[in-house]
Amino acid sequence: MKKFDTLLTFASWAYAAATILALALMSLTGDRWWPGTLFLFGPRWMLVLPLVPLLPLALWRSPRLLIPLLLAGTIVFGSFMGLQWSFSKLKGTNGQMLRVLTCNIQTGSFDAKALSQLILEKNIDLVALQECPPSIQLDLPPEWLKIQAGIIAILSRHPIQAHEPVMAPHPPHVWQRHSLLPCTVTTPKGKIFFSSVYLPSPRYGLQHILDRKTGLNPKKAELLFSETDNRQNVSELVRNSLNIQEFPLIIAGDFNMPIESHIYQTYWSKLNNAFTQTGRGYGWTYRDAAYGIPIDIRIDHILTGNGAHPIQCYVGPDIGSDHRPVIADIYISDRK
Repeated sequence: MKKFDTLLTFASWAYAAATILALALMSLTGDRWWPGTLFLFGPRWMLVLPLVPLLPLALWRSPRLLIPLLLAGTIVFGSFMGLQWSFSKLKGTNGQMLRVLTCNIQTGSFDAKALSQLILEKNIDLVALQECPPSIQLDLPPEWLKIQAGIIAILSRHPIQAHEPVMAPHPPHVWQRHSLLPCTVTTPKGKIFFSSVYLPSPRYGLQHILDRKTGLNPKKAELLFSETDNRQNVSELVRNSLNIQEFPLIIAGDFNMPIESHIYQTYWSKLNNAFTQTGRGYGWTYRDAAYGIPIDIRIDHILTGNGAHPIQCYVGPDIGSDHRPVIADIYISDRK
């Protein structure tokens, strides 16, 4: 049993070290190096699995090993899986309050009735939709207005004026697709700048690097590198188009990247992320699977700036799409 205890001690501390290494690898090399990118978009929950045998064995043989295991569990369930737990409350909210919803509706494969009811029941003011075919119609009162560019749409209870959309490559599509639909919204207390965003996905590069026989094939990482370069270029293009706005700014949509992404940190982290600042829980907005292994990830965001501040944010109910809607209350400070 002495050899067993030695092996258990080694496994417990090695697991704690592995969780620290995985967090560092994801945070420092996600969207920079293919292993970090796989952690970024992969099934992060699988790092929990070693705890299943190690915890009861530590309780049985050596309770002191709970120290590295609890450390590892805190890292995995916390930062590595993206836990947010905000208690912040914005005070002095005497300005305008707007409720925003964003959702990727999976090229029309969703429950239009469920989304319409959600918009009305939650008293939503502004809606940003992605993968929205022009033929989609929601059951909303006639005063609601809609603008659309390609498969990006905006719906509003307030008057809106569309601006020139931004187009960019979305591999593997040959032609450029709409990445940003901006507009000015005229509210009772002034104008705001609102945008629905849809950025390229790393899906095909990630799928290419996975191999059914070996699990991973780094020799096929070139497509992922190419997609990552394109995603960075598109984020730069879209972000630069928003830098000149003088009104309070709200950007909502499918960014196709979690907040730990190097691309996100470079181009989007200076804006307020509604869920990061006010949400609680993991806030997963998208579910996929790789070889039958479920993957949950937070890639849909509501960002604010120029005097627009999030008050609360949460993930809405399932409406039949592979994405869940994100809802946020945004406070627009008084402007003089």
